[in-house]
Amino acid sequence: MSKRLYVVNEIVSTEESYARALQTVVDLYINPLKGMDLISEEDMKCLFCNLEELLDGANQLTKQLKDRLKEFALNDNICDVFLLNKPLFNRFGPYIQNYEKASLLFDKLSKKKKFEEFCETQKENPLSNNGNLMSFLIFPVQRIPRYILLMKEYIKNTEKDHPDAVIAEQVRRYLDSYAKAVNAIIANENNKQKMRDIIKMFTDLDPKTEDDLKTLPRTLVREGILRKQCRKAVKERYFYLFNDATVIYGEQQGKKIQFHQLLELTSVKDIEDSDISQNGFQLKGLQKSVVVYAETFDEKKEWVMDLNKAFTGERKYEFEEELSDNEAAPTWIPDDNVLDCMNCHSKFTLLNRRHHCRKCGRVLCAECTKRRVVIPHISSKPVRVCENCATKFENKDFEGVDDNSEHVNADGIVPPSLPNIPPPQRKQLIKISSMYPTLQPPSREPPELPQYESY
Repeated sequence: MSKRLYVVNEIVSTEESYARALQTVVDLYINPLKGMDLISEEDMKCLFCNLEELLDGANQLTKQLKDRLKEFALNDNICDVFLLNKPLFNRFGPYIQNYEKASLLFDKLSKKKKFEEFCETQKENPLSNNGNLMSFLIFPVQRIPRYILLMKEYIKNTEKDHPDAVIAEQVRRYLDSYAKAVNAIIANENNKQKMRDIIKMFTDLDPKTEDDLKTLPRTLVREGILRKQCRKAVKERYFYLFNDATVIYGEQQGKKIQFHQLLELTSVKDIEDSDISQNGFQLKGLQKSVVVYAETFDEKKEWVMDLNKAFTGERKYEFEEELSDNEAAPTWIPDDNVLDCMNCHSKFTLLNRRHHCRKCGRVLCAECTKRRVVIPHISSKPVRVCENCATKFENKDFEGVDDNSEHVNADGIVPPSLPNIPPPQRKQLIKISSMYPTLQPPSREPPELPQYESY
């Protein structure tokens, strides 16, 4: 078999597979949903657009290509079939333009439990081959680049003086007009599908974080295990880093990850190696900062370079100038590193417990962290701070305290909140006679005693 005939067979077989994929959408989703009350007619049009028209076109083109392949020994032209079916290719335009709306609608509908359960049930159907709905809806978008690749390969293996060579070039140029928009859609959808997969990996993910991951335009840069310095020990955590310098991490539990936190980072700081810990670096954010350790120096270098790419757009191994205390959250000193209060030096016990200052990160006793202030970049609510940091707030050594806040006084210290209790009312003296007008007030004269005859 010649290479040119091999490409023709590839064109025919892939068109047949494409038609089968569209038929699966009709059989597993469109037809069942028409008989159910899960989504509105308007949402059906938005979600599937003109997919059934594309299926009709794919079946028609498949039949014509098969017929031409049968007589290929007598008529070895194939591209005139594409040119004659140009109206069929025009149907891709509305579908491609609508695809982004369909993708957003799918995410919205997936929040409805019944729709999500329906999609999961259809995914388990053998016809779907474990593919979800969006993996099928992307097929028409992916088909255009596939046509272009096949046409380029066909042109490469067709002699320049062959009658089909000129027509093949016309078909390729026509398909190229869709390429830019299609490639952008494919890249965006691949990223959105990756975000959906990440969301499914996490348990205990709060609705706000889930919505944030679904809707904000970000792409995954790196993922992997880092050892995080926790309050009592260094523990393994699974991290995802995105191109907007956001990380989300949690604790691996089998195939799932228990969600811990999403951080918006501002810089990365180096941690010097010691006898017990190496390859450490600090992820600094406005609301929280954490210290993590990579398994090797090379792994640390890759993480730091990707972090710098997210911060500055340049992938380099260096550490930015450290932010001031007013711009970043502190890293908490681990509990086990401190045996007594770092201020008054009282020993920690079961009763005298450890507390962290939210401004400096030191470990202190309750008595030394009884002050409360609002630190805007950490929390909108009053948080625990040590006496030293509270004094700095009083002296305005820290910037960023909201002096106009109704929760903070002019010194930056939060006054104790009093319960909103209405003032006591004076008791009213009500005359009984006014309530019961038929009753008469008792007489103050002594009652008359009955007279008895003497014997």
